[in-house]
Amino acid sequence: KIRITLNANNENVNEENHRICQLQNERQNLIETILYQDSVDKLLQNWQDIIKKMAREAIPKKIGIQWLSNWSSYLKICLNNYQCSGIWYQDFLAATNSNNSSITRLVAYLLLYRVIIFTFRRTTISNDFPDHFSADHHLTPKKIIVLEPEEASKFSYVVG
Repeated sequence: KIRITLNANNENVNEENHRICQLQNERQNLIETILYQDSVDKLLQNWQDIIKKMAREAIPKKIGIQWLSNWSSYLKICLNNYQCSGIWYQDFLAATNSNNSSITRLVAYLLLYRVIIFTFRRTTISNDFPDHFSADHHLTPKKIIVLEPEEASKFSYVVG
């Protein structure tokens, strides 16, 4: 038989309880910071401005048959590079005066993800792009183009 001393077990339980308490306090402080500091609102607006700028700069100089495909591919690359760079996370740490932790990084990433989704909602896209980039919704196509699965996957975030 294996004998486990009760003191060792109590010590482990106390350590886990202390760790859980610390994580709860960290989470509460982070939520209060996000909700009540103006610097976080300014940061989210800054992220959105950066993403809009990326979208505008990703528009090809020559708009041809596959300009939307080229635009979406290049924009996806730009967004991935921005997410991988970690600049947004450093800005988040500075705006919230937080310590580097896995919870803080996860919350910051989820906020960035929501800003990206919010930026490309239909209601905001139509206001941000010039009229010559938007389609007339009264026009009906003469021919419906069916894309190959590889090509169609590039437009999955546009269609929904």
